[in-house]
Amino acid sequence: MEKKNMVLLTVIAVATLLVAVVGATFAYFTATVQDTRSTDEGAGKTSVTAGSVASKTIVSNPDTAIGKFTASDVYPGHREVAGMKVAVTNGEEQTTSNTKVNIVYDVTTNGFQADEIEVDVFRSDSDLEITENYFGCSHTVTPDGVENEQHFSETCTKTIDSLTELGSNTEKLTTQPVKLSGSKEKKTLVTDTIEASGTSQSKTVYYYVVVQFKDTDQPQNDSMNASLDGKITVEAA
Repeated sequence: MEKKNMVLLTVIAVATLLVAVVGATFAYFTATVQDTRSTDEGAGKTSVTAGSVASKTIVSNPDTAIGKFTASDVYPGHREVAGMKVAVTNGEEQTTSNTKVNIVYDVTTNGFQADEIEVDVFRSDSDLEITENYFGCSHTVTPDGVENEQHFSETCTKTIDSLTELGSNTEKLTTQPVKLSGSKEKKTLVTDTIEASGTSQSKTVYYYVVVQFKDTDQPQNDSMNASLDGKITVEAA
């Protein structure tokens, strides 16, 4: 008899997070975009500069080492988290700025079924301690109530919302998980505003994106050996 839910999934380079170009428009000038990335060199080092004016706002990713994870041989129920550090710096003549951004998931490959992948976004003022396999997910195999059939899945020791307990002023920005369609797509996960106060002062925030492979309690054999690949960027809202 065919085994139900005998699912072996492969996730390659999921949610490689880079801070992309952010354009900001203010009452007294329009920012121009400058992106100096070349392949992997300078990845994440982007800026917004104002042309021919005294003031400018710079949006950058100070740490390009964070924001990646690769998972393979996962079962339904698995979840991963990746984060990025974003800094907004006011110009010499700016006392305040409100930079509105979209957190966008650019999915280049998705072999999973529609609604099997769910994504949540958190924001924090703190650099949270995210260890490998933070959620503590492990494989489980249980009888499925039918002779010779077993349910292959994963159980995790930590919930998604446990991220809010790791640092002060950490909040979940998505009111409901964002579901991927099961195909190549570019989807806005959430819109946020970064506020910086004080002349030449900076505001640093951290975004944490959780990607979850749902266990539907139904046969998911169609997703065996499926892969998900893409990157999450910050874009002008």
